[in-house]
Amino acid sequence: RINLNVSERDYSELFDKRLQEIPSTLKVIKKLKRNYKLILISNTNKPNYDKVLSKSRAFKYFDKAVLSFKCGFLKPDFRIYLELIRSAGCEPSEILFIDDLKRNVDGAKKIGINGIQYKNYNQLVKVLKKYKVNL
Repeated sequence: RINLNVSERDYSELFDKRLQEIPSTLKVIKKLKRNYKLILISNTNKPNYDKVLSKSRAFKYFDKAVLSFKCGFLKPDFRIYLELIRSAGCEPSEILFIDDLKRNVDGAKKIGINGIQYKNYNQLVKVLKKYKVNL
């Protein structure tokens, strides 16, 4: 639609590069997994999920995944958070949602889910302590 002149292969490589793992994030995920049920919620498409997300080192630490291409909704649409609540099998207030985008955190908060906007490792650890999360 925007008349890009790029091959599918080049586009795929560029798209994949933007989904690089952050070592400190993996560290937090591993620590959280010891004491908590983890659910991944992601705006992704099937090719990206198959090629990148499902093969990431972090993916194996999640108990479940709410994926936009499967449920038909993208964050911050409230319906994807309803799917998260259903998958978690608990009350919204029992969920702590972490995302790097403020609009996604705000979307979760609108339906009663606790939310943290991820900015960096140290900030996340500090805010998790406020929620009395054991790392």
